[in-house]
Amino acid sequence: MPPIRPELLDELLKDYQKPEDLLGQDGLLQQLTKALVERALDGELTHHLGYEKHDSAGDNSGNSRNGTTPKTLRGKRGQVRARIPRGHRPPALPPRPLLARKPVPLLRHASPARTAGPPPLPPPLAGQRGASAASRRQVVGL
Repeated sequence: MPPIRPELLDELLKDYQKPEDLLGQDGLLQQLTKALVERALDGELTHHLGYEKHDSAGDNSGNSRNGTTPKTLRGKRGQVRARIPRGHRPPALPPRPLLARKPVPLLRHASPARTAGPPPLPPPLAGQRGASAASRRQVVGL
């Protein structure tokens, strides 16, 4: 990309008097951001549709511009209100799902162990307070 010419900068800054003129809410930086975004999006739409704005090539083609939509763009230096162009072109490929969806089981179909938390512990053996580790493993099933 070629550097910005000093003459262009002089033209942009000719009315500059205070920092707000450059960096304020309606300052030069905000105006440039809006103009550049809108111009770039218009160029992308022209390339996508295959014809220039107001060109008769788009008449009754089903491939047309459809006005603009106001959007607020947020960045490090604040917000910019821009007009985003809308265009329509029939898709060449069928639409694809964005995410592969997995079926989610309903609670009534889920197993009781999943819905009730961890499985319950076996009841203690009556009268076997000092049972050996081997017998305890046998009761628990380990």
